[in-house]
Amino acid sequence: MGGAFVLSLPLVRFFGGILGRIMPKDETEAVTEQSFIGRVAVITTGNARAGSPAQGKVIDHYGQAHYVMIAPDQEDDVFPQGTAVLLVSQQGATFTAIRNPSAVLGARTDNPDSNNPHPS
Repeated sequence: MGGAFVLSLPLVRFFGGILGRIMPKDETEAVTEQSFIGRVAVITTGNARAGSPAQGKVIDHYGQAHYVMIAPDQEDDVFPQGTAVLLVSQQGATFTAIRNPSAVLGARTDNPDSNNPHPS
């Protein structure tokens, strides 16, 4: 009985090596929360107000979504659900943000009449 066990070890190793090359591998990458600063996020749940953060989704440089709490950088700002914001700093577990300046500039340069409900 002990001899069969010893003889089976090379076969297990051989077939294990073949399966190891065929089977898909899981790969993960760790990112720091600090790497989210400077990225655009979208408010997904609630309205973000000073003292009352809302949940937002930010995509890391690997294309993975992360959900974070976001509050406006300016006390008088409110970001409703669906607003694109730029993460500017982190205070504890909450990120502070400003309105995404690229979205504002993009709307003006792509279609100058976008704010005019009655184009000529």
